[in-house]
Amino acid sequence: MCTGGVRSSPDRHRAATVPSCGSTRRRPPGRAQRENSIVRNPQVLNQLGAGGTIALSNVHALAGHADTLLIGGTGLLAATIQFASAVAFTDVPPLATLVEEYDAIIVPQDSPHQNLESLLNAWRADPHALPVSGGGSFDQLVVTDLAVKAGIPGAELNYISSDGGGEVVAALMNGTVQAAASGLPDTRDQIESGRLRALALVAKERIDGFDVPTTVELGYDVTLSNWRSISAPPGLTDAEYEELRAIVLETIETPEWAEAVERFSWTENVQTGEELDRFLADQDQQIRTLFEEMGA
Repeated sequence: MCTGGVRSSPDRHRAATVPSCGSTRRRPPGRAQRENSIVRNPQVLNQLGAGGTIALSNVHALAGHADTLLIGGTGLLAATIQFASAVAFTDVPPLATLVEEYDAIIVPQDSPHQNLESLLNAWRADPHALPVSGGGSFDQLVVTDLAVKAGIPGAELNYISSDGGGEVVAALMNGTVQAAASGLPDTRDQIESGRLRALALVAKERIDGFDVPTTVELGYDVTLSNWRSISAPPGLTDAEYEELRAIVLETIETPEWAEAVERFSWTENVQTGEELDRFLADQDQQIRTLFEEMGA
């Protein structure tokens, strides 16, 4: 997953910009700020590379600039571990997590597997004979976690990476892979149209309007979510950090933000302060363990 930045300002009469990725899912904070005059003319710039760690490094270099917000999340944290980034995720101090996006475990509609246990039984019998896909490194972490919890060594997986949800769907439909983990916003239309079957939602609890059991319900403690966070550059005063956090919290109270949450099938999960620190420490350890399972 790439990451991006929205540059904003505690001086609400100023405007600014910062590097970001091109995903439309990174743009709702800027739109909400603009439409509600939270800051003047916030801008989103695209910057790809190394899972977002280039954007992370650039924001880290803006130490003391109280007009920058970096949009990150699970993928960026994973990239700092995978690529041994010189700048750690928390070197650019996180202000809050905002939402989380869940993967679904999916198969083609004509698959013989009608439920998760059927798929896992076939997977256990011959892991290499059951190719599984995902749209990126986050999905691979989810696949690995599910495999390990089901008693399948992570190093034995036949994982075929695809470039986003569209390629995942294509690989399922043409038989290149038999199953996949993919973000619900990328595949929900295909599931609801009947082209794909969702065997499980990778989450602690079900979400409204999506009648699919969770991995936890089915007996597998697999809950890694694709959460989104907003961070600030290092070197700010306490007052500057608090003002930026206030901007973030004001942003997510807007109608524009609520519309984005519904459109992208996100679940709100706002964490700040010590709760956020504990969460990030747990996520860091979990992701490191999964990379070890993958032999990375």
